[in-house]
Amino acid sequence: MTVTVFRTVFIFFVCLSISSIRAEVGDIQSQLDEVRAVMLQQPDAAETKLKQLLSDAQNTAQRIAVSVVLAELYIEKEEAILARNHAQAALELIADRQFVALRIEASIHLGASYLIEKDFTSALDLFRQSRHEAKLNALLRLEAQALYHMAYVYYVQWRSAEALAAIQSAYDIYQTLDEDPRGKAICLVILGNIYNDFADYETAHSYFEQSLPLYKKVNDLLSYSVSLYALATNAVNNNKLGIAEKYFTELKQMSILRQDSLNLLYANLGLGRTYNHQDKLDSAKEYLQTALKQAREMQLRHIEYEALTMLSGTLMKMQDIVAAENYIDQARNFLEENGDVNFKVHVYELMFDLKSRQGKYEEATLWGEKWKTLYKKIVQETNKKQTHEMKVRYEVEREVAEKKLLAKTIEIDKALIKQRETASETQKKWLVATCLLSLVLIGSLLFLTRTQIRLYRLVNSDNVTGIANRYRTLTEASRLMHWSRRLKQPFSLVIFHLDGLKSAGSQLGDISANEQLKDIARMASTSCRSSEFVGRISDDEFLLVMPNRSLDSAFVKAGELKMSIDAYTKTLKENGFPFTSSFGVVAQSVENDMNQLLEKAILALQKAKSSDGEQISSIG
Repeated sequence: MTVTVFRTVFIFFVCLSISSIRAEVGDIQSQLDEVRAVMLQQPDAAETKLKQLLSDAQNTAQRIAVSVVLAELYIEKEEAILARNHAQAALELIADRQFVALRIEASIHLGASYLIEKDFTSALDLFRQSRHEAKLNALLRLEAQALYHMAYVYYVQWRSAEALAAIQSAYDIYQTLDEDPRGKAICLVILGNIYNDFADYETAHSYFEQSLPLYKKVNDLLSYSVSLYALATNAVNNNKLGIAEKYFTELKQMSILRQDSLNLLYANLGLGRTYNHQDKLDSAKEYLQTALKQAREMQLRHIEYEALTMLSGTLMKMQDIVAAENYIDQARNFLEENGDVNFKVHVYELMFDLKSRQGKYEEATLWGEKWKTLYKKIVQETNKKQTHEMKVRYEVEREVAEKKLLAKTIEIDKALIKQRETASETQKKWLVATCLLSLVLIGSLLFLTRTQIRLYRLVNSDNVTGIANRYRTLTEASRLMHWSRRLKQPFSLVIFHLDGLKSAGSQLGDISANEQLKDIARMASTSCRSSEFVGRISDDEFLLVMPNRSLDSAFVKAGELKMSIDAYTKTLKENGFPFTSSFGVVAQSVENDMNQLLEKAILALQKAKSSDGEQISSIG
């Protein structure tokens, strides 16, 4: 049930007269009736007039009557504290006086003040008490008013069966009150909203449609506008978008003629929503932006939020993601002022959609999880969603089964639910099987990948130093040698031998000697260019492969590396561990393969070692 329906019902109820105290109230009663007639259209002027009447009141009865109407005014303005103050003041003044009708009306307004603050327990207690007292005193109009408020509380708590029973009782009362067309119309609108929530759109449409001629009969154009809006919204829910467009357009035209800014806002919002469903996105954007502007001018924050969320959804359809994100951010700011979980769950859903469209899937997942968690909380705490609604719907359908022949519909609905459950179980089994197969395949792939990595390292790496082993060194050197020849670039090799390594190993121990080998391999690798590399080709021999480097340049680099190794092994020599190095340097000339060039490098190394070692020898 919309807030607008609540307001329209109030138009009817605030017009109720309290005949039992007219004599005590006197001439002020006619002024109160005048104020009530303009209360909704001119609330500020009405407030000023009522305050003046309260100040000029000549007796307790007049003060009570004015306080009750002031409470009504502040309920309309949704100023709960002021409404409660005046309602309580009226009740205190009544005390033990026999103003039964005014006491009941003040109690109803007091309950309505709690309703504004969403204190449903306190509100419902007062409405039930008022209904009971009105029934005992045969005050049928006040009993109907209390019943309406009870129905409203049940409705917002999603206690649809109780709401339906209460509003049906109110409707039955209006049937006995001289066939009051306005009372009947109000009940029809409320019934339509309840069945709208049952997703029984055809029944809801029937109730809304019946209310229109009744409002016309009493010339209640504002309430007529409310029914028109309800009919249009019902058509959108029922996916009858052409009918919805027709009703919203009629509402807009009527609102312009009557200068009714609130219903003009609702018409623009409804047209924007309808065009969005029809994928007339440019028109939807135009109407929603207009509605947003109107809501901000009228400071209707809830309607502003609704326009923001609809507009962001439309812009996402138009692929204008940046603008959509801006409006969603504004809607999120609204949540800082109003933490209602229903608003939060909607924004979370929008954020999920936005991040998915942006390709930010991790963020989208987080927002999706937030949405799911909050949605489950709403279901658990209020029984608000599908399961409860379907249960209530079945209860209502059983009550009217003979008249509307819905027994078969119930059976079909149950069969469809069972069919969906069976399909869901099958899907779950397939999903589990698919997940298990995926896990097996992923595990196998990881195992094979890790095994390949291990095998590659075993085949190509030296197990002590971690650099290239002999096989990898000679294979890669042969490839680079042929590539250099093709490009007509120089190519050189530097082979060096660690003299005395074996005797040092016997004195230092294998573990310590291996650590020295790692350090020297690291020094040799660091000295290389990015295109060069070093490999270990035997226990105490290393080979530097140097493409695009001449013999002289390679000789200089060998000298630099020898100086680094000598500095490193100086401490070992001082401790009596002879550990030196000899170098052989060669460059490619007429050699056709790596084996010939390597033999040439070994000859250069032997030449260096034959000269008492610790030398660098080259062969051009």
